Amino acid sequence: MTFIREIQALASDSTTSLPDLLRKTKILARRLQSPLLEDWVNHELNGYSESDELPPYRIIKTQSMGSFASAHGTLRSEINTDLLPDKPSWHEMATTVELFLPVAYYQHFLESPAADDNSLGSPWPMNAVTWAQHNIQFFAERWVLQSAWRVVTRSDFAALLDTIRTRILDFALDLEAENPSAGEEPVGNAPPIKLDRVTHIINNTIFSGDTRAVAVGNVSATQSIHYGVIPGDIESLHAALLGLGVREDELVALDDALNQNPTHGEQEGLGPATRAWIANAAGNLGSGAAEWAGGLAAGGIYRVLEEPIKAFLGLLGQ
Repeated sequence: MTFIREIQALASDSTTSLPDLLRKTKILARRLQSPLLEDWVNHELNGYSESDELPPYRIIKTQSMGSFASAHGTLRSEINTDLLPDKPSWHEMATTVELFLPVAYYQHFLESPAADDNSLGSPWPMNAVTWAQHNIQFFAERWVLQSAWRVVTRSDFAALLDTIRTRILDFALDLEAENPSAGEEPVGNAPPIKLDRVTHIINNTIFSGDTRAVAVGNVSATQSIHYGVIPGDIESLHAALLGLGVREDELVALDDALNQNPTHGEQEGLGPATRAWIANAAGNLGSGAAEWAGGLAAGGIYRVLEEPIKAFLGLLGQ
């Protein structure tokens, strides 16, 4: 059985541990030399920070519930969001839950026999509860809001895990159609599939319906991995750019541009000749030279090409 077939089998089996499946996928990402796929796997295994852009499947649309008190006692009731301030931030706060934690947390919760929906729920920020207590009358009689929370259910967690599993399966199926033995190449060998083709498959499966799919090797991925570019190593830069679909004759022009600009330019740390080369190469890719660039604005393609060059020059963060 090929490595890709192993991943397909694991993804098709609902009893397989999702963290184990993701770790297998991480091995595949390294063999494919795809920082974009490895970055996604790492986030699913380790969780997302509040500064990360969450995939849409980790954002739940839900309702808010509240606990109210009055002279007549207490009650729990759904909160009428029409009574909240007419601001997008309030509506989003009351109807959206973001799931940041590692997949292992959600899997463990679902496997726990003692866990039920009553132990879930995402509390409102305390300042939002305090504001509502003093400014909103939720019922005809004077009921005071004591606490409020967004509803989260076991089904939400199950749907999240199933979505990730299905996206891995879709990716493995499309990858097999491209090259059935793509997962057999040891780490360090030449990539079994061109990086732009791998990225195209990732965008159509892993990131399907996700705005992040427009950024091949998205910002978070390139900031941490940078397509394997080693500062000062021109060969690693060439390999990264070839993987993105840049032509070999364009690399000759890039070398000339880098030699013309031994000192840093004023804009983004790149000299004018290098910036001109990036703009020209971005135009070529945008005109159909690479599948991943289709539909991207010129500025987006420019940023994708800029990252490995800045990594080569040691200018990341400038």
